[in-house]
Amino acid sequence: MGQAGTSVIVLLLTLPTLTPVPGPFGMVFGTALALVALQIAAGRETVWLPSALKRCRLSTKALDSAVRCTAPLVAWAEKMMRRDRPVVLAGKPVRMLLGFPNFSH
Repeated sequence: MGQAGTSVIVLLLTLPTLTPVPGPFGMVFGTALALVALQIAAGRETVWLPSALKRCRLSTKALDSAVRCTAPLVAWAEKMMRRDRPVVLAGKPVRMLLGFPNFSH
């Protein structure tokens, strides 16, 4: 999925860390999210995954369900974003900068 796949991976790793689930889920997903963020900060266009994860496939039914549930949200987000936004705000250097954690809190 290329760059869009990176966004999906970040989203999927972020959701479990935001929900108050007992156990080590936050630590596990947070660590994986940090590794992805480091790859983004290093300028990688796609996320490196171990070969065991690369071989995993989603079923068509699961993917169809996910698309159906998220389509209204994606349509709203696309409507809110402009296609002509400046490259300065959305280019590769900015994506790399966003990969670094914010330690100001």
